[in-house]
Amino acid sequence: MKKFHFRLEKYHNYKEQEEKAARLELFRARRAYEEEVDKLVALQRKTNELISQNKKLLIGSIQLELLNSCIGCLAVQKHLEEEQAAAVQEKEEKMKREQQVYLEVRKASKLLERLYQRQWNDFYQEYLKEEQKLLDEVGLIIHSGNKEQY
Repeated sequence: MKKFHFRLEKYHNYKEQEEKAARLELFRARRAYEEEVDKLVALQRKTNELISQNKKLLIGSIQLELLNSCIGCLAVQKHLEEEQAAAVQEKEEKMKREQQVYLEVRKASKLLERLYQRQWNDFYQEYLKEEQKLLDEVGLIIHSGNKEQY
């Protein structure tokens, strides 16, 4: 019996490689997004610390110079937080784009996998028929050989 040959094997391999590359890019985009979110959380934590320090300064005697510097720090911190939120938004959009690309590539790869499986099943069924035919012939030869002995 001839060897199984999938006629779209090269294209199938190419799509598998493309899927792996898209999955890797999606992973990288997710990791970059998570890093940016972590940075944003750290900035928010720092902002909350500054707000609590400002509240402490407002209790009791007010130290105007220290209060003004804390307010300035808080303004800078809020600005940094806004910039980081924009960076998080950008990374999230990139992650969504990469996810969409991966899903499209995965869809094409799945289609080729189904075609491969269908062709393999057809080949295997044909192989089983050929094998059964051969076994039937061998059985017939053995059976007819046994009749001649009697």
